Amino acid sequence: MHSQRNVNYRLGGGEWVPWFINTLEQNLCTQCCTCVRVCPAQVFKRTVKGTVEPTNRNNCIGCTVCSHQCPAGAIVCAALPAETQP
Repeated sequence: MHSQRNVNYRLGGGEWVPWFINTLEQNLCTQCCTCVRVCPAQVFKRTVKGTVEPTNRNNCIGCTVCSHQCPAGAIVCAALPAETQP
């Protein structure tokens, strides 16, 4: 039997901690779902209301694919304040 855990590790061991947070600007979002399709960590989901939301932020692996692929520029990856970074 094989089990799989979703754990991100930095090189050298230890838990991975993101150095930024991605923000979805709803006023710019066109609900095209590109972020839903391209995110390898499944951070974004289309809700029952039909809007796109970052529902699984803790799954983010920091690849920034979502912000680079968003045609509307609605996803911004902003650095966390220095005091919250490891």
